[in-house]
Amino acid sequence: MKYSRTIYNETVIMEQEIIKITEEEIKDVVLEATHRVLEKRELLNEMARVGYMGKKNEFEIYVRTDDPGHIPHFHLRDSSTQGQVFETCVELKSNKYFHHGSYDDVLNSSQRKELAKFMESPNEYFPNNYMATVYAWNSNNSCEKVVPNKDDNGNVIIPNYRNIE
Repeated sequence: MKYSRTIYNETVIMEQEIIKITEEEIKDVVLEATHRVLEKRELLNEMARVGYMGKKNEFEIYVRTDDPGHIPHFHLRDSSTQGQVFETCVELKSNKYFHHGSYDDVLNSSQRKELAKFMESPNEYFPNNYMATVYAWNSNNSCEKVVPNKDDNGNVIIPNYRNIE
């Protein structure tokens, strides 16, 4: 079938078969491509880095923007391979893992202590890295906001990341 279209005041004549693709087929293709990317753990560069932990910055803590997981959480991955070797997710409201997809690694005792120390440490813009992580989640994900618990003196209660379930 021949048809013409105008591009910047020029008419281009082309012979081309017109293919009809339904909206459902387009969604399937996009979904399949997204799954391939996530299975390969290729980073989509849509993240808010909170910081690095460990004596040699072995681990990176970050929050994904528009994260499909509707439970507020942060990602923790090895820095050297950007999560190819180790990556897990931990909830922000409690000291629990949020294993989903391929994010199912578990921290050992010394790594949990490092995480707790990191979350309690002051941040350049916030009283501690926990609040920086909460801010990163609330700023980049609209599904569920985190309102930190406070003690009687008004201090934020950080979940006990030394013991993660």
